[in-house]
Parts: sequence; C-alpha cells; structure tokens
Amino acid sequence: MVKKIQIILIILSILVFTCVDKIFAQNVKLSNPKVETLKTQPVKKLSDINFPVPHIPVLKDLNYQPEKSAILNTSNVIIGMLVYKCNYNVKALVEFYKIQMRNQGWTEVGSITASKITLLAFKRPEGSAFISISQGSFTSQLRIMVIYLRKNQSNAVCE
Repeated sequence: MVKKIQIILIILSILVFTCVDKIFAQNVKLSNPKVETLKTQPVKKLSDINFPVPHIPVLKDLNYQPEKSAILNTSNVIIGMLVYKCNYNVKALVEFYKIQMRNQGWTEVGSITASKITLLAFKRPEGSAFISISQGSFTSQLRIMVIYLRKNQSNAVCE
C-alpha cells in the first residue's frame, strides 16, 4: 500500500512540475486583501531554519504533519511532499519563501494567489519546488512539493 501511495505521489509530482512552466508562464497574479493577522515576522536568523531537503528552508517552529507527508529519498532523487501547520499568516510565509528560496539558489518561475491560498513555483538546475500556503481558521498550512535530483545525477537525467 505504501509503495502504491509513493508511486501515485511521484506521478502526481511529475505532472505538477511538468505543468508548472505552462501555468506560471502566464504570470497570473490575483490577490485577496483579507489576510488574518497571525505572526508577521517569520525569521530573524539562519539558526531558525531547517533544511529537510537540500536547499529547501523550513522554519524550525513549524508543526510537521507526517501523516500528510511523503518523501521518496534515493541515491538519485528526492521527490515528495512535506506538510506543516503553523501560526504564521500567508503573507509572511510568502515573503519568507520568496527571499529564502532565492538565497538558496532557486529561481521563482511564478506565483498565484486566490482566496486564502498562494502557490509559488521555483526551479534550480537540480530540480523544481512547488509551495502551497493556505490560511485556515486558526492556523496556516504549508505544503512543499519537490523533485530534487542529486547533484551527480542532474546532467544524466536532463540530457
């Protein structure tokens, strides 16, 4: 059963990342000015950040949701989804990821905000990351979907 879920997750992630360029090529930006105020300053120093996947920053005080997360970590690739809950508002998390992902060598390829959900897409030579940040009634939810090729594998797969 676990292998079926992993295979489905891998296929789903590949489809999402294949479509990211096409979806975000339109550079669509929608906004919703109603953002509940929770924490507004997500990070002050690098010691507040973990890196569960290379070059993917996650604040240490986020609540990891293992039952909603799945990561396939092999010698060639890391692929999957990490899910967190937190008390940061969407705007603060979006700002954090736009800055910190750029600091980690990622290029933002697009973003879209609709209602209480913001989606961010990033690329770097080793892979792609798709970040979904949504505002709930009492907490925010962060989903990080990633396809990351190990450094020694990136050229072989992309040829």
